[in-house]
Amino acid sequence: MDLENLARVVEATLSKISQASGLDELDEAESEALGKRSEIALARRGIGGLDPQDRKKVGQAIHGATRSLTEAIADRRAVLEVEAENALLEKDRVDLTLPYSRPARGTHHLLTRTMEEVCDVFRAIGYEVAEGPELELAWYNFDALNT
Repeated sequence: MDLENLARVVEATLSKISQASGLDELDEAESEALGKRSEIALARRGIGGLDPQDRKKVGQAIHGATRSLTEAIADRRAVLEVEAENALLEKDRVDLTLPYSRPARGTHHLLTRTMEEVCDVFRAIGYEVAEGPELELAWYNFDALNT
């Protein structure tokens, strides 16, 4: 690969990188530019067949192209990650100035709820539920019975 063709490939790849609108497109551009089957990788493999004088020039050009593409990809990735994070934060934004209704605090005890349900069942079938003292006095349970 000659140096002019390498420069054209780098320019085309840089324009793809700058036009990438998402991380997926950027990853695709990165694999096309720096992957195993990219034109830069093919040029890197072909360095061994060049003259020693040309090898140095082409090697430096390939290294510079790889470095510039890597830096451009890293810069664009940072920008896209910030944009994605800002979009996520904007989507999850909550207006704290809006009024809200407080949820009811607490519930009835399990036994209280069960007692109310049982009373509702008895009322539904016609019984009358009466409230009375929870505890009987010892007089009614023991003393009055023995006299």
